[in-house]
Amino acid sequence: MTVTDSNRKINQKKLNAMLKAVQNYYPEYDISWVSGLEPWVGLRPLSADGLPYIGAFSQYPNLIAATGHAMLGISLSPITGKLICDIVSGNELDFDMRMLSPNRF
Repeated sequence: MTVTDSNRKINQKKLNAMLKAVQNYYPEYDISWVSGLEPWVGLRPLSADGLPYIGAFSQYPNLIAATGHAMLGISLSPITGKLICDIVSGNELDFDMRMLSPNRF
């Protein structure tokens, strides 16, 4: 896949929807301060299958990945932090981590 300029265009309709969502869910929050900001867009870290990479690399066991959460990084940060803590500490994990392995491809 080639990254092109079209991947980085501001979608004004989506931007407006996000601002409206903030107003809908947090009506007491004043978002007027954002009107003077220049919108910015970046590419999201995303794996080929949409699942994050969490765990050690087989070739470099002291290199541990916790990336590729797409747009769920904040939502998944508590469990990712717990998993990384357990991996680094050498604790036994509660479930099979193969589906999240950085070596799965």
